[in-house]
Amino acid sequence: MKKITVIIFAGIVLLGLAVWSPWNRLDFSWQRLLGIEKPEGMAGLTVYSLGGNMEVKIDGELKGEVNLANSPLEIHDVVPGEHKIELIRKGSQDNIYAEYFKNLNFEGNINSILSYELGPTEEYSSGYVFYAVSKGNYDALASLSVVSRPEQAKIFLDGIDVGNAPLRDVKISLNQLHRLRFEKEGFESLEFEILPKEQADRDKLKDYSLAVEARLFKLPINIVEEVSNEK
Repeated sequence: MKKITVIIFAGIVLLGLAVWSPWNRLDFSWQRLLGIEKPEGMAGLTVYSLGGNMEVKIDGELKGEVNLANSPLEIHDVVPGEHKIELIRKGSQDNIYAEYFKNLNFEGNINSILSYELGPTEEYSSGYVFYAVSKGNYDALASLSVVSRPEQAKIFLDGIDVGNAPLRDVKISLNQLHRLRFEKEGFESLEFEILPKEQADRDKLKDYSLAVEARLFKLPINIVEEVSNEK
């Protein structure tokens, strides 16, 4: 009986500590503790590999590696401002793949997307980067600029031909996802979705001008051998 009373008393004391403990006054977050939650005001970079294993560097600092199996690599602690982004594909030999370099401006609380496959040269690489350029006046429609490498790729927005790159100030709704498709003779077409999947995340882009830069993969030249029937 005495043992039971002690156990009950200990339980009451622990319950009281749980209710009144000063720990409950702290802004405690398991996500923040584990590094899952992006710090308020910081920018982010999400990197997808479309082929091969790549190192991702920001201002020369290695941030991780990404490949098809573990895509995407998510970086949550980018200080807003301009940073140099590098993608380096790892191979059996050095310098057998092109490298990707870009000075990219990061806006606080906004995540940029980089999706790429690096080939032996820039012409034989493909992918895109999607990012916020700058804040502007509030508008229910976002302003999107699109460029392509090579230039003059035909652009389809949600299946509709909207012209050839480069395009400036294309108005898009933030109330839905959109698909961009790039086509150019002699190059492999490229298609992908833009904008976050959640409406709450899309709403964060209302004050921003948005940009997409795409690179198309050059198709190899087919050499056809002509066989003569002359004897």
